[in-house]
Amino acid sequence: MTMGDLPDWLSELERESFEITRQFVLASGSLKEMARIYDVSYPTIRLDRLIQKVKRDSSKEEPYVDVIKNLALDGEIFYEAAEKLIATYPEERGNLMGVLIIMISVLLGLTE
Repeated sequence: MTMGDLPDWLSELERESFEITRQFVLASGSLKEMARIYDVSYPTIRLDRLIQKVKRDSSKEEPYVDVIKNLALDGEIFYEAAEKLIATYPEERGNLMGVLIIMISVLLGLTE
C-alpha cells in the first residue's frame, strides 16, 4: 500500500489522533491497556471523535457540509452551531453571501 492508497480519514488525522490510533493497535484494542498507557482512568478513554472521523470517510458529502462537520469533530465549533449551519445550507446553497451571513450569525450566537 502506498500513501496514495490510504483512506481519506487516515491521511487527514492530526498527529494526536494518529498516535492514539497507533497506540490502540499496539494495545490490541484494549481500552484498559490504553488507560494504563495514558495514565488515566478506564472511563476517561473516549474514542468518539476518532470513530466519527472514520465513519465520515465512507460518506461523501458536499464540501461545505464536510468542512462544518470536521470543525465540530475537531472541537473548533459547537455541535449545535454545526447543526444550524448544515440545516440552513440547502436554502442558501447557490448564494455565497447568504451562506457567509448565516455562518457569521450562528458563530456569533445571533440566531436561535
